[in-house]
Amino acid sequence: MAVRPSTTRLRRGTADPVPLIAGYALLVVSLALAVGAALLASVPVTFGPVALPIVQEGAWWIPLLGYVATPLLLVVAYGLDVVGQRRRLRDDRNFAPRPDYTTQLRLLIAVGLVLGIWHTVNLSVTLSAWWGLS
Repeated sequence: MAVRPSTTRLRRGTADPVPLIAGYALLVVSLALAVGAALLASVPVTFGPVALPIVQEGAWWIPLLGYVATPLLLVVAYGLDVVGQRRRLRDDRNFAPRPDYTTQLRLLIAVGLVLGIWHTVNLSVTLSAWWGLS
């Protein structure tokens, strides 16, 4: 009796896009929080020659959420992507890594750090007012 060749093909695994999707979503949420805070819950505060829209003391949670979203959770998404791809590369010989996911997440982190500075300034002004330092 002749043996028929197998008709099943080896499935080639690819990188998980969830960390990248989460990174984009976190950046959009953080940007929406920054714009919303600047438009709705801010008062102009003068820093030297520049007047910046800084959130009022009652809206301290807006920059806190923005800071948690970017850069903190964005760095977590990057870490999950790197660890996940390396682990799959080690465990699955048919795995096809996606270095473009990692590159995109690095760029998102850079943008998130700039956005995180905005949230940090808003948070620091609120905290300094609470502590009587302003």
